[in-house]
Amino acid sequence: MQQARWMIGGLLGLVLMVPVGLEAQAQGLPSFRHEPIFGLGPRTIWQGGWGIEVGVDRDRTVREDRWALEYEALYGLTVNWATTFVFHQPLDGTPVEFSVRSKYRFFRKDVYGGVYHTAVLGGVVLAEGGTTPRAVLLGLSGAYEGRRWLLFLTGRQRLGHRPVARYDVALGLRPILTGYYQPDLVVMAEVNGQLFRDPFDHRVLGAVGFWLTYRNWAFKPGLQWPLYRRRSGEPLRYRWVGSVEVHF
Repeated sequence: MQQARWMIGGLLGLVLMVPVGLEAQAQGLPSFRHEPIFGLGPRTIWQGGWGIEVGVDRDRTVREDRWALEYEALYGLTVNWATTFVFHQPLDGTPVEFSVRSKYRFFRKDVYGGVYHTAVLGGVVLAEGGTTPRAVLLGLSGAYEGRRWLLFLTGRQRLGHRPVARYDVALGLRPILTGYYQPDLVVMAEVNGQLFRDPFDHRVLGAVGFWLTYRNWAFKPGLQWPLYRRRSGEPLRYRWVGSVEVHF
């Protein structure tokens, strides 16, 4: 019941933000960029801008078998520096995990019909009721975002509790070119690698998903499945996610 109230409250909050978001877009503020569904990218947001996301995560990998709700709040400190606050709430009663990530875009080059940009990532992870960081997050991400094609390359490392190194490659395609005031669809295909240290295990996962956006709103579902696992034992299973995001 408590988890249901969390989710309903988050969705109501998104609904109440509609007028604010539309007003921001009417003032000519830039629309938000896309990112991989199961990875991260170099995307930031305009200075003083907010992004709010509410999602559900059904994770049935070897080390996880749970439902979870996830809430994210993105804030633009500058046009190239953004901070994200993430609450990951498992529905099986395990502690809520809270993380703070910061992203600084140190390179950007605009070209005809697209942009190249690169950002460094950093953050900390806390457990519910704790003040000592359980893990530290570090990473580097680069992307090309064009009118038709998008490409993302990201490497990231989690140090401390449940250490893991990840690498992500994502390719996006906009099959139909539309204007800003029309619905926009970007289809994503991803390869997500995971390197666990203890015990050592190398996993490669494939994923598909899409961004369906309209002005400052986005709907983002995705499905992930195993391609390769170094260790023998219980086979890998699937993971699917879905979320709604608004920028204002």
